[in-house]
Amino acid sequence: VKYTTDRTEYYQGNLYQGFELKLAKGLTFQTSINANLYLNKRQRVYPSMITDEWQKSNSGYAADNLNWNWLNENVLTYKNKWGNHNFSALVGFSEQQWRTDQTVLSGINSSTDFIPTMNAFAANLTLSDTGTWQSNHSMASLFARVTYDFKSKYLIQATFRRDGSSRFSKENRWGNFPSVSAAWRLSDENFMNFSRRALDDAKIRISWGITGNEQIGNYDYLYSYATGDIYDGVGGVYPARLAVDNLRWEETRQVDVGLDLSFFNSRLTITADYYDKYTDGLLANRELPKESGFSTMRTNVGEVSNRGFEFSVTGVPVTTRHFNWTSTFNIDTNVTRIEKLNIAEGQSAGTGVTRMVVGDKLNNIWGY
Repeated sequence: VKYTTDRTEYYQGNLYQGFELKLAKGLTFQTSINANLYLNKRQRVYPSMITDEWQKSNSGYAADNLNWNWLNENVLTYKNKWGNHNFSALVGFSEQQWRTDQTVLSGINSSTDFIPTMNAFAANLTLSDTGTWQSNHSMASLFARVTYDFKSKYLIQATFRRDGSSRFSKENRWGNFPSVSAAWRLSDENFMNFSRRALDDAKIRISWGITGNEQIGNYDYLYSYATGDIYDGVGGVYPARLAVDNLRWEETRQVDVGLDLSFFNSRLTITADYYDKYTDGLLANRELPKESGFSTMRTNVGEVSNRGFEFSVTGVPVTTRHFNWTSTFNIDTNVTRIEKLNIAEGQSAGTGVTRMVVGDKLNNIWGY
């Protein structure tokens, strides 16, 4: 520890700027920019005196990792109220980007232990560990939302998003994701007057929507190459991943029906939901024939369904000035089924010890 140099420095910067402009009664425009910068620098030198007895050579390592991201949002909002009617609408646009840059230098056997910078190891760099890496990912979104309620008794909301991701090819970059929800606060109806002493709030909800998933590698749709030993110590460039130019958004359609109940000034609350989800274009790894020279490729492997119930009860049996006791009970069920797989006979989908089989559950462990 005394003779080793191992130091890491962290630098972080954050910027936020935004403003709101009132264009007319009930009409406002908001814009903001948020940026984050992270840099960590590591320097490490192991002197020759603490290395293996037979080797007696020092080693050095230096790495710079730079990460930054930014987000710009622009939203136009309109709100109005007349009598018991409440209305609001918004439209907006956002864009964001993430980038990572990394530089690593690694070497051994410099002429001295007393120069901790990597120029001392320039003649003996470990090429397999030395290099630069860069990764980039960006998204853009258009969105709109309309909300209406009457006496806070009948509520409806509709939204629409159009998202684009750099993780897909130009032909499949954009996805459309609508949703709509409605609720009825039946506790405000006259026929529920008999329950006023105990029941604070009772609401029935129903919703339908489509959400998108783009959580894959930044360049999975591109043909990629790597450098390394090709044959008998001869270096070169070789293909590392097959191109999947038809890779597209994973889409999940969900229907949800729910009930919310509140009793005795919220001392007792009950929530119950039934949901039905269907995922199309599931993003996962697909096994390839060994003759291809590749083990797997990322693709839209198939379709999966999820159905189940969720139920929770929360109570506050005791509440005093100095003591509160809250208890919660919840239980849920889920039935997952792989409905379809877009793979050839004899092939499988999954990663490592997990396999996907039509009619079975998702990511079952395959083994003894």
